[in-house]
Amino acid sequence: MRKYKKDHHNPYRMSYGWRISKAGFHMVDNFARENIMKILVMRHQGHSLNHIKQTLEEMNLPGPRSNSWYCATIGKIISENSSALPQNKQQPPH
Repeated sequence: MRKYKKDHHNPYRMSYGWRISKAGFHMVDNFARENIMKILVMRHQGHSLNHIKQTLEEMNLPGPRSNSWYCATIGKIISENSSALPQNKQQPPH
């Protein structure tokens, strides 16, 4: 197994939800985007990463690189797309 430095980033690996077209352009992968939205909605509803993983596997949705889902992968997808999550508005003190 290859070991990477802690801050290693592979510039050739696309984030989940994106693909490269035959012409070499970055394009949105619509199927993956639907999965991302399902993940974000479940997380916003307060579900744990493990619950989200189990739900995706029960729905038979393929993971980014295999048919399996991993909590670390789901966490990375959430962190990469966290700007799409609604922000909790804090209530002013009474």
